[in-house]
Amino acid sequence: MIAMMLREPRFEQADVSSVESIRMGSAPVSESLMRAVRKAFPDAAIINAYGTTEAGPVVFGKHPDGLETPALSVGCSHAKVELRLRGDGEPEQGVLEIKCPALMNGYHNRPDLESPMTQDGFNITGDVFRRDDDGFYFFVGRSDDMFVSGGENIYPSGRAHVGATSRYRAGVRGSDRRRDQRTEARCFCRASRRIVSEQ
Repeated sequence: MIAMMLREPRFEQADVSSVESIRMGSAPVSESLMRAVRKAFPDAAIINAYGTTEAGPVVFGKHPDGLETPALSVGCSHAKVELRLRGDGEPEQGVLEIKCPALMNGYHNRPDLESPMTQDGFNITGDVFRRDDDGFYFFVGRSDDMFVSGGENIYPSGRAHVGATSRYRAGVRGSDRRRDQRTEARCFCRASRRIVSEQ
């Protein structure tokens, strides 16, 4: 939504001097988008947030030792929230699972839906995160968006953000080739613009 707003031609004439804070969430934030938001709202505090319907809006918080939160991070595990990452690859990256007092009991009147809970009471979010050495979490993408290419797990959101804040559009998808998948990017631009390849 923020990226779409910044691409709106009339936005450049908008008076945003009264904006004090901006809270972004529900999708990974790229470096280019963060730079664009900071440029557009130089006086506002930019918050990269995360929450779920199943486990509530408070999942992450400040670092317990007061370390500054990196721009693209959603923070560290909240004191009242237990987090773990489940995956087959790196130990510091995987699907986020949450246990906290705000966990729901189930989906109301939807017995047809599979429970998103583990046997030991964690909510399986389906969102892939990376955790750095200081304990900060970074939203990577959705597990059901991931595909494999050359033995590497690829998350399209990390590439689709290339043109997120420009007036170009970019997309990424995986195509099945010999039991593997490869990345394919498509770019579109206005007739008055020209795409130049540097490779």
